[in-house]
Amino acid sequence: MPNFADSDAAHTRHDVVREGHQSLLKVRSSNVKKMTHEFTASRWTQDNRLFPATLTITDDLVTLARRDFFGLTERSIPRNQVSSVTVKITTYFAGVRIESSASKDIACYGFSKEDVLAIRELLKPKAGI
Repeated sequence: MPNFADSDAAHTRHDVVREGHQSLLKVRSSNVKKMTHEFTASRWTQDNRLFPATLTITDDLVTLARRDFFGLTERSIPRNQVSSVTVKITTYFAGVRIESSASKDIACYGFSKEDVLAIRELLKPKAGI
């Protein structure tokens, strides 16, 4: 048995050995922190005046959420299906188009230049761009 310097690590190892394989999976998944980045469009742009669009990027999913008076519309693409990311930068605001290999594309305008460049960099490793 390995020598654990940290008592929590030793306790975790003990729980895994005692409870079996399913607990090993639970311990591993509970120790992993998920990446979440959220970008909100400016209220000064078209279609974002009352309810700005929000683009959320996690380890597994890219989601565009648009609110309205009566609810919420979300469009999601699994990150492994992102085929390309197109950025359009104008004088004041910027837009992003995320193309998917299996479903409809996600397009949104009203982000800052820094936001769309960050979105492109976040999706670059998964998209193979």
